[in-house]
Amino acid sequence: MNTTAKTPLTDQEIRTLAAIIQTCSQRGAFKAEEMLPVGTLYNRLMAMAQTQTMIQTGDKDEEKEKETK
Repeated sequence: MNTTAKTPLTDQEIRTLAAIIQTCSQRGAFKAEEMLPVGTLYNRLMAMAQTQTMIQTGDKDEEKEKETK
């Protein structure tokens, strides 16, 4: 029985993971056959970070619209 709870990653944690992958790849830490899955994960993390940023920015824009009305 799996009792671990799923905890979502924060925007900062997602960006930190992407930065770790970027640093490791620059330092040659990945083998050639590992590049595709690592790159895929990196792209997914960046997409999640961009989505989170758009959501946060959208929330701020909505608040500004309410204040001006």
